[in-house]
Amino acid sequence: MKGAVRQRSILHVDLHPFFVSVERALDPRLKGRPVIVGGIGTVAAASSEARAKGVRPGQTLAKARRLCPEAVLRPGDFEAYTVYSDDVTDLLLTQSRRVERPSTDEAYLDLTPETPGAPSPIAVAERIRAELEGRLRLEASLGLAASRLAARRASSWARPRGLLVVFPGYESSLLGEEGLSELPELPPNVVLSLARIGIHTLGDVIRAEEAVLVEVLGPEGASHLKDRARGLRESPITATMPSQRTLFPVAAR
Repeated sequence: MKGAVRQRSILHVDLHPFFVSVERALDPRLKGRPVIVGGIGTVAAASSEARAKGVRPGQTLAKARRLCPEAVLRPGDFEAYTVYSDDVTDLLLTQSRRVERPSTDEAYLDLTPETPGAPSPIAVAERIRAELEGRLRLEASLGLAASRLAARRASSWARPRGLLVVFPGYESSLLGEEGLSELPELPPNVVLSLARIGIHTLGDVIRAEEAVLVEVLGPEGASHLKDRARGLRESPITATMPSQRTLFPVAAR
């Protein structure tokens, strides 16, 4: 219908842990084995098998080796990581003009159809997953939803290599148990004030009476928080590339 508002389709591509994924693309013998990528004396990335033994980015390599002595240690090939990251960006740009790369570990794409007859967002997401795994040999999980927030949560549920689609109307069910930390722009004093009245999760915010939130945040703040808890009022996807600072993270997300 003319004038109707289009439902946004946001895809989150979760490549975490990217360094391990690249190492496995370069050496397929590493698949299924615990892998640790080391920085200067510390863990830069760890596979799920190593993380299951307690290994975490930011730990000393000595501690990581004690926790998982059977792990394969790689010193890190940052030139290769840069090349693969550029390849990922190039691949994603063939599927959408609106690609945002906050870091090498992830990407957001706006797959909202722009013209009648355009491929469905689900079909495009499936194509991206197939290209990442088939052509680049990289592991990725994907989430497709109407917001960044829901898409990111969906991709985590889709791990290790799945695609989870959140259909309109189900965002609140997916996000309900998520903590307020999912909204990092909330000031700590507001989080404390909300906790005092029993609001600890996004679901608590969604279910709360507007008048209760107004007492803490005022009318405009209460309305804004309700929308943000549902994944609404997000800024558009913009084209941003990972900086050198985010290219080589040492702390876990």
